[in-house]
Amino acid sequence: MKSNHAVLALLCLSLSVTIQLAAQQSEVDRKLFEEIRTKAEQGDVESQLKLAMYYWEGKHGAVDKTNAFRWMQTAAAQSDLRARFLLGVMHEAGIGTATNKVEAATLYRKAAEDGYILAQTELASLYTTGDGVEQSDEEATKWYRKAAERGEPNAQTALGVRYLSGVSVPQNDLEAFKWLLKAAYQGDGHGQALVGFLFLEGKGCTQDFIEAYKWFNIAGSQSNDKHVAEGARQSRDDLAGRMTAEQISEAQRLAREFKPSKTPWSESPFSGKNFADSNPSATGSGFFITVDGFIITNEHVVRDAAQVRLVTRAGLISARW
Repeated sequence: MKSNHAVLALLCLSLSVTIQLAAQQSEVDRKLFEEIRTKAEQGDVESQLKLAMYYWEGKHGAVDKTNAFRWMQTAAAQSDLRARFLLGVMHEAGIGTATNKVEAATLYRKAAEDGYILAQTELASLYTTGDGVEQSDEEATKWYRKAAERGEPNAQTALGVRYLSGVSVPQNDLEAFKWLLKAAYQGDGHGQALVGFLFLEGKGCTQDFIEAYKWFNIAGSQSNDKHVAEGARQSRDDLAGRMTAEQISEAQRLAREFKPSKTPWSESPFSGKNFADSNPSATGSGFFITVDGFIITNEHVVRDAAQVRLVTRAGLISARW
């Protein structure tokens, strides 16, 4: 009986401590909120942006989209690029205001022209659909490219798709593979699924079932888009019938070990029979390729190399030496 009383006492003490800590945390949050609001009212743009997000996400009380929009608008008026972009999102989605895609496009353009990457991607998307602007594949490609070259994965996927289908750019599987692989290594589910398809078909790269299975598996388990994930899993399962148990096991291992990164595509690790060295130890810009596939370059470039891979218009090929 005494033991039960002791356990009950400990539980009550624990609950009391938890309630006190929660109350203390709540008081800290309240003071922080009041401090941010005071600074926002005094014209501090950083605080205005934070306050807008507090209201948007309901971090201090209920979600208040009207106040979120008001403070985002105030911050944007001070030429803050983040606020301009987010105000564009609010106009486009009708958050705290009526939907206005023309105004969204105007705000995206202002931020995009000043170099804000996410705004460049969103502006490109509007040009793709013709929402709020006159539809233009050329303008869409221009803005996707600007964002893609600075590392934005959604833009990289969109640009890769354009090269794959030849929309406003010459059709080029190698360029498609390059941009889609960049996006895939940064965790973009659509890009991952498409890279799986390219490895499956050998488009822009050497055909590699292990790599294809790996990327389908990654996209199927990690993509935030339900349709992309389902399609990737179906492609993976269809491909499994063309692979050995050992190949499937290796592909699954590689998928498990995958971690999204910011690694440029040309330095990204490959796997499978066609890619023996996952991290090339040497590169060289001065070289010649003979008509029968031999590489002529400095000896230190290929010293101790297991394989030399070349990027050509026909895709990735293995050189001889």
